[in-house]
Amino acid sequence: MKRTIILILCAGMFFVSECMAAVPTSERDALIALYNSTDGDNWFYNTNWLVGDPCENAWFGVTCDAAYTTIIELFLGYNDLSGTIPSELADLSNLYYLDMESNYLNGSIPSELADLLKLDFLNLSSNYLNGSIPSELANLSSLSHLYLAYNELSGSIPTELGNLLNLQELILSYNQLSGNIPAELGSLPVLERLILDNNNLSGSIPSELGNLSKLEYLELSDNALSGSIPSEIGSLSNLRRLDLGYNDLTGSIPDQIGDLLILCFLYLDNNQLTSSIPSQFGNFLVLRHLYLNNNQLTGSIPHQLGDVSSLRWLNLSNNELSGSIPSELGNLSELSRLQLQFNELDGTIPDFICDLSDMEILQLGNNHLEGEIPSGIGSLVNLWTLSLNNNELSGSIPSELGNLTGLVYLYLQSNELSGSIPSELGNLPELIALGLKSNYFSGNIPIEIVNTNLWGDYSDLRWNALYTENDTLRIYLNNAQDGGDWESTQTIAPTGITAHSPSVSSITLDWTPIVYTADKGGYEVYYSDIPGGPYSYFGITADKLASTMTVTGLMPSTCYYFIIRTVTYPHLNNVNTVTSEASIEVSECTIAGSLGPPPVGDGHTAEGLPLLLNKSGDYIIFDYDEITCYGDEAVLLYGDIGSYGMYTGSADCNLEVAEIVDTSSLENVWFNVLWTSDGGSTAGHPGYESAAVMRAIDPTGFCAITGENVSDGVCD
Repeated sequence: MKRTIILILCAGMFFVSECMAAVPTSERDALIALYNSTDGDNWFYNTNWLVGDPCENAWFGVTCDAAYTTIIELFLGYNDLSGTIPSELADLSNLYYLDMESNYLNGSIPSELADLLKLDFLNLSSNYLNGSIPSELANLSSLSHLYLAYNELSGSIPTELGNLLNLQELILSYNQLSGNIPAELGSLPVLERLILDNNNLSGSIPSELGNLSKLEYLELSDNALSGSIPSEIGSLSNLRRLDLGYNDLTGSIPDQIGDLLILCFLYLDNNQLTSSIPSQFGNFLVLRHLYLNNNQLTGSIPHQLGDVSSLRWLNLSNNELSGSIPSELGNLSELSRLQLQFNELDGTIPDFICDLSDMEILQLGNNHLEGEIPSGIGSLVNLWTLSLNNNELSGSIPSELGNLTGLVYLYLQSNELSGSIPSELGNLPELIALGLKSNYFSGNIPIEIVNTNLWGDYSDLRWNALYTENDTLRIYLNNAQDGGDWESTQTIAPTGITAHSPSVSSITLDWTPIVYTADKGGYEVYYSDIPGGPYSYFGITADKLASTMTVTGLMPSTCYYFIIRTVTYPHLNNVNTVTSEASIEVSECTIAGSLGPPPVGDGHTAEGLPLLLNKSGDYIIFDYDEITCYGDEAVLLYGDIGSYGMYTGSADCNLEVAEIVDTSSLENVWFNVLWTSDGGSTAGHPGYESAAVMRAIDPTGFCAITGENVSDGVCD
């Protein structure tokens, strides 16, 4: 008897359990409609779906109340749902959580979802939903979170959403929404996040948004918003992130933004903002990122920014900021990104930058910075981008940059940097881009550069005076060079130089022109009577196509040593005058004998000083009272006096009349004038130019230059 009673009790308990687990047929049918319309057979997870009761059999993603009598949550995010959202979901009348984000849903959002009056959380983000946002969603008076981002929704934002008084988060970003931002959204008393970025919204930012006292995130970037930034935003005392970047906002930045003391992220970049950066920005207590780049801001960088000790990213690039980089920025010990490129900044690169040990990105290019690159930058071991290009920096590349083993990008192009490329750059195994073009760099590129990781077309070495004799390095650099050819624009010394055809006062040089004959320039020829120099400048060819030059004004029976440098003048691609290293030295000796009549000069010395030869009876007077001499300098005269041999003589520089020569028995006379520091007879004394200044007057008073009678005794 007792056993029978126990069985009856157990049967009764089973009956009660079956009654408690009964989900309404309408709710089960709604789920089946969802399964069928979204290709449930191919969901990533569909465990137990369509089997018995959704609650009793624990259909994947379905949550029921404690009694298993109704469905209260549906989570099918990231589950490969494809197809449309069925209107039957409106039959889940007790649903308060619906999440189907990151699937492949398409079609429109059913307006029937507005019947889910208990719904607190709706997330349909990251699908392919299209059409407009149903205004009926404003009936969801319990809704606190509405996520529709990353879809293809179009049309305007319903003004009725301003009636969702419990809404805490409204996220509609990355759609195709257009029209104005409804001012009614300023009536949402508990809204904490308003994220509408990456749409096609236009018009001005409603000042009513300044009423959202609970707001922590305001993100309106990547739209077409215009007008000025409302000063009322400065009253959002709880704001932590303000992103208005990539719009068409104009006017000045309101000083009131500086009242947002707990702001962590401020992005106003890529607008058309003008005027100066408010000094009130120094009030920020916890700001991490400040992006004001790509505007039209003017004035100097406020030194007050140095008070924002929490700042890590500072981007003020692409503005019209002027003045020097404030030393107070050296107080930003946590700064890891400093981007000031494309402004009008001047002065030097401040040394404090070398103390910012967290620095990862340093971009100061396209300004007017001068001076040398601080060697201390080599201590910034976390640096992976260094851009100093398009400034007026001088000096050499510090070898200490070879300590930056994590460096990926190094841009130094378009400066006035000189010297050789340090072999220490070969210690940068992560380097993929090397910009050196349009400087004065010269010499043999170190083979160690092959130890870097330069990517194709990422580097540029053009318009310098660099070369290599190593085929492996040549191929490596050609592969890295933007356009594939770095050598054809290098101002290097000519090759194949020969010295020949000596006379008593001249020697001819020939050479093979360099490949880079474009852009104006020429070949400078230097000579010396001492092997290895020092050399004196003789002249420059008319262009870089020239392959010969005759050096004149030399002394007879003297051996001379010659070098040639190639010069390229400033041009469109390089504002600098680039000079190559010296060529190999070649030598030749003039022959013995009389100088003979030299070519007629222009009456001026190499320094541009006039020299007159006056006829006075049987004498020629050398008048060079305008020549300035220094110390023990003296003047050396030498010339051919016909069949009577060569005349030489010296005179004190301080004499107004330097020399009187008897020419009573001469038919013609030619003279050169030199000045040296010791009165010696060698042309081109170290540190001085020789001057081949010639004048000729015959004894009858006729000028050998013009053939005219010289009545006043002056042939000029």
